[in-house]
Amino acid sequence: MIKQKFICVCGKIYFLYTNYKKEININICCNCHPYYSKNIKKSNFSTIIKNFNKKYEIYFKK
Repeated sequence: MIKQKFICVCGKIYFLYTNYKKEININICCNCHPYYSKNIKKSNFSTIIKNFNKKYEIYFKK
């Protein structure tokens, strides 16, 4: 096993032991994942709900 570099899109670099011989680019890590970093998008949820209802109101009407 060799020590290989894993690079996240946020810029964080991890070194892990693996048999894979190339650098691996990962999309999300514990540094940038909203669940682990507690950086949950703080937005107006009522606006999101209103937009959803507006978009799908034709399906909810009977």
